Amino acid sequence: MIAEAIIAIANAYEAEAITREQYFDQTTALVEATGDGEILTGWIQNQFDWLSETFPKIDDAWKAHPKVMQWLHDLAGFRGQRKRSNSNAHG
Repeated sequence: MIAEAIIAIANAYEAEAITREQYFDQTTALVEATGDGEILTGWIQNQFDWLSETFPKIDDAWKAHPKVMQWLHDLAGFRGQRKRSNSNAHG
């Protein structure tokens, strides 16, 4: 059911019925609601790949899509913090 909704949102974006930001917001909300790490990882990779292909310079990506960039930045920071905490606990 979630996969069908994500596909429907992607189709709406491809048909230019919604903006890139709406596509990002709606799909991110669905992905995060699943609580599924594998789906989240796929969505992170999708966003990273799209930004990398579309904006060779990171500054351009930040200017064009600050919300997406901030989301990726926040996720990376959280994951890095969690890894450091875990390694200190076992150290």
